[in-house]
Amino acid sequence: MSILSTLSAVLSGSIAHKNATNNLVIRELWARSEALTTAKKEIQSFVVAASVVAEFMFYEKSSPLNPKKLDVRQFRLFYDALLAFYCHSAQLASQSCDPALHRGLLSTANDATTADELLRLLERGEEAALHQAANQVWSHLVAKGVGGMDFPSYTRFSAIAKSTANDVTRSSTA
Repeated sequence: MSILSTLSAVLSGSIAHKNATNNLVIRELWARSEALTTAKKEIQSFVVAASVVAEFMFYEKSSPLNPKKLDVRQFRLFYDALLAFYCHSAQLASQSCDPALHRGLLSTANDATTADELLRLLERGEEAALHQAANQVWSHLVAKGVGGMDFPSYTRFSAIAKSTANDVTRSSTA
């Protein structure tokens, strides 16, 4: 980031907003994941992957979404949905449901009930394809007021979420 763009971000309040929303949620998730006794490494890799998706969705110059229009509650929803998506992708990769991973999700998520409902929804999907799961997650987020069903937002989310899911599942099964 150049000095001018950093100055612009400070003056516009973008950095303060990011610290009060996105970065706060990451710190909360990380603190809860530190308390896990099992699946800690996997859940923490999910948090890191979700933060990559957030960076591309909200903070790149070409990002289709304005993060200043989201509050901390919506960022929590965003991260919980991605954590559920990554748990689902890990289950697809291993072709089994890991109870420790599921417990880790429920212990780490901001809203365990919503994360569990989304994971169950993804598990009921007729097709075990990541693109279908990414579509369901984005639809869930849009219904909760995070983003819109415009093509740039959906395609960007779908591509980045699938790519990070592949990376996370590859590293956790290695």
